[in-house]
Amino acid sequence: MSIVPYQAGQVDPMNFKFSRLVDNPNEQRVLIVDFNPPKSCNFNCLYCQLGPTTNMINERKMFFPVKEILEEIKQVFEEEGVPDITILTGSGEPSLYSGLGKLIDGIRDLNSKTRIKVVTNGTFLHDRKLRREISKSHIIQLNIDTVVPEEAEIINRHHKGVKLDYILEGALSLALKYEGLFNVNVKIIDGVNDSLENIDKMWRLLQRLQPSSVEIGEIKPFKAIEEHENVSPEFTRMVKNIWKDLPFNVQYNFQ
Repeated sequence: MSIVPYQAGQVDPMNFKFSRLVDNPNEQRVLIVDFNPPKSCNFNCLYCQLGPTTNMINERKMFFPVKEILEEIKQVFEEEGVPDITILTGSGEPSLYSGLGKLIDGIRDLNSKTRIKVVTNGTFLHDRKLRREISKSHIIQLNIDTVVPEEAEIINRHHKGVKLDYILEGALSLALKYEGLFNVNVKIIDGVNDSLENIDKMWRLLQRLQPSSVEIGEIKPFKAIEEHENVSPEFTRMVKNIWKDLPFNVQYNFQ
């Protein structure tokens, strides 16, 4: 599914301030809800489709009133129909929004048929309160590209207050109790996080997380990373060989 970059608080052609409807290849209707000011994040990932982070923060804030966002979502449901999935994602990291838990509660109250999905980089999962909030969603997607600190500084270029150990500990704590679909997404850039160390340590992490599914794929070269090549066939074979016995679905998106 292709998600067009969009900034919360800017009215789109459908006159929705925080929301936009898209259709994905699985013939599902998806509502994307964005509630962060433009490019507010604690990561500045090399590959981010929204471009460079312009508001680097690592503190949860109430960017917009929850009531205002819910009123618009209700309008979308009434005028456009209830989507199959409602994805909560900010113009950056959604868990930076301190109203996330109340927003999830409000959407569930509006309609119980839409499945709520939260996409996160996991930086606040060590916070028990945040884990309780997002555990009310039906699907959580954890984006984690590397478990090697030196690689994370290059590919994710995170806020100085972000600790990789906290992300891993928080993810494990979430996985122990979360009852919904827990998916892990890994993005690979040639020469950055395609190391044997990362793939081996990620395998160990996944064994402990036991997610519902994992998707790993390469970021194809584009302007921001034009000096990088496509990942090698040797790397692809290495990943598939090391991960071959993982007891859950693994999707490989390599050329």
